[in-house]
Amino acid sequence: TATGWAICHRSTNSFVVERFGVIRPTASWVADRRILTIIERLHKEVLVRQTPPLRVIMEWQSHLRAAGNRNANGLAVLGKAQGAVWWSLCELGIKVEHVSEREWTKINGWPAKKVDRAKLITLACPEYREAVEENPNLDSGLDIADAIGIAFWRLSR
Repeated sequence: TATGWAICHRSTNSFVVERFGVIRPTASWVADRRILTIIERLHKEVLVRQTPPLRVIMEWQSHLRAAGNRNANGLAVLGKAQGAVWWSLCELGIKVEHVSEREWTKINGWPAKKVDRAKLITLACPEYREAVEENPNLDSGLDIADAIGIAFWRLSR
């Protein structure tokens, strides 16, 4: 379970990506420890450095099995992690908007593969492109690209 994040805002006629990253706990840890690590690091490294108003756009797993080759246990952990992160943000009074992966991932009306979405983000976001060129392992799961993608999607509405 990894969590990509991006801090973005709309400028006069473009999108500005301020910061981004990924929280990737050790895969061998039990799910509860990985989820708590994500929440703690999200609060410590991302949220405390932001000034209000802060709005979080969070991908929410739809009722459809859209997670590719994930097994049922992987989907259960994903749902548990999403719910725990959502609750921790709500406790801080942060407004959270949920967006289904089936809604924001469409390109030309069809759901696009994660790798194809990441290619588009690489073209659209020079900060991301430079970071992954400098460190090819930075976004191995393409979670940062998705975080920037969902932010761009929301800011364009």
